Amino acid sequence: MRKSIWVIAHHQETKIKPVTFELLNIAASLARKIDAEVNALVLGPSVAHLSPQLIGLCDHVYLFEDPLLTEYHYETYQQIFLRMIDKYHPDILLVSSILRGTDCFPRLAAHFKAHYVSGCMDLSYLPDQGLIQYHQAVYEGRSILEGAFKLDRMAVIMTLPHVFTTPAEKGQKETIVSPLQIPLSPMEFITRRVSSIKTVSFSLGEALVVVAGGRGMQGAGGFKLLAELAGKLHGAVGATKAAVEAGWCEHRFQIGQTGSLISPEVYIACGISGSIHHLAGIQGAQTVIAINQDPDAPIFKRSDYGITGNVFEIIPALIQSIDNFSGV
Repeated sequence: MRKSIWVIAHHQETKIKPVTFELLNIAASLARKIDAEVNALVLGPSVAHLSPQLIGLCDHVYLFEDPLLTEYHYETYQQIFLRMIDKYHPDILLVSSILRGTDCFPRLAAHFKAHYVSGCMDLSYLPDQGLIQYHQAVYEGRSILEGAFKLDRMAVIMTLPHVFTTPAEKGQKETIVSPLQIPLSPMEFITRRVSSIKTVSFSLGEALVVVAGGRGMQGAGGFKLLAELAGKLHGAVGATKAAVEAGWCEHRFQIGQTGSLISPEVYIACGISGSIHHLAGIQGAQTVIAINQDPDAPIFKRSDYGITGNVFEIIPALIQSIDNFSGV
């Protein structure tokens, strides 16, 4: 049976995100060498309108639509991926580290005893040895590891964003679009409702400016303040794992080892202490500005600029200063 490479599509509202095209490009390159088909999986409450953007870039687009996917919850996504793998038996599963649901994939790899590569920066095929070769960022991006594996079982590969090229133009593949046929029942899943903020115009993976909050924001109301500042700066909102687990914002805003790895030009950390988990997600940030009332917070060691004080006094002052400067 012909091998298959599956790409988990990343999208927002009406657009497939550029990182998906990066994954499709590397999938197509590998597929030509190992004689595999390339499939894209698009999940969400309503995703049929996104399929035209993938036509010509893969052999098959599978759509899975369900109201349960309006908000991210680990158990929901885990069950979808488990059943998809059980039914379709992909040889390679490609997913970007900025996709929400990334906490599923290490568990999926362990469940299926699959090869697992995180922080992948490069993929190639060595025909003489029959190996898939990769390079991955390790030790929070301070070192690069080279490795290889035989495709004797499924491989789950999580890539870093913006390290692969995107197709110069739409391909000529004949693409079949169809629903992903797996049975699900709402009764199987644990769901929760969180007080969440609305996303601003830019996603975490693409924003030049990111304004993020941690425990110091004290609740969902604090994140509304961050969203206002991010809007003034034409940036995106981010959050620590602790803030997400507290239900103050959705998982798609999470930055860190189990969230997004970002590389904005400016990163503003508000009420964030600076755990190792979180710092791993901002290694690529060019300029880091920290606001924290604790002068000994670890975040200041990673910061280019630091402000010691109350975020609920400093952020409104920043917003006012921006308004004054722009003449609003």
